[in-house]
Amino acid sequence: MVAEPPSSPAAGPVLNWRWGFSQGAWVLSHHLLIRQPEVASAFLFTGGYIGAETPLLPTCSGLSDLPVLVRSIENDPFVPPERVRETAQLLTSQGAEVDLAIDRVTST
Repeated sequence: MVAEPPSSPAAGPVLNWRWGFSQGAWVLSHHLLIRQPEVASAFLFTGGYIGAETPLLPTCSGLSDLPVLVRSIENDPFVPPERVRETAQLLTSQGAEVDLAIDRVTST
């Protein structure tokens, strides 16, 4: 799921944020890396870039100072924590200010 709140062109990117969970986080992270849309912030919950290979990134850093919150868990059965970390590193390399946390969850 990728959600976008309503915004007006006059409001600019201040109200323009994106968030994605699971498959939505996969799509959103890939979209941020490849298209680098003008947004105020992004939230990625349990996801990473799409594909087996690292995506070919634009030559310009269009994510300058973009706050991105990235969250996942260490033992997610579908999203390897390495992919989440790699995605956070790629976002950082494109100028984003990434806040990454991968929690260790134990079953009871």
